[in-house]
Amino acid sequence: YLDSKKTENLDIPGIYEVHSFYPRNNGTGMFFTALDDERNLGFYYYDFNTKTLDNLYDDLNFPKSHRGIVDFVYTIQ
Repeated sequence: YLDSKKTENLDIPGIYEVHSFYPRNNGTGMFFTALDDERNLGFYYYDFNTKTLDNLYDDLNFPKSHRGIVDFVYTIQ
């Protein structure tokens, strides 16, 4: 929670392990790198209100480890 800085664990169906996460600036969701249930690395957006998960780059080949992703910048328009 951005306002209280309280954290809690989320069970997101289809996600095995989250590596890095970035909350959306309006607090309605988060962007994150994670391993899916098949242990494939991807970049996702999870909407807290609708509880929907979107694989933002499902057609890209990510490295096997999250350590291969150095940095990224996202912009919401």
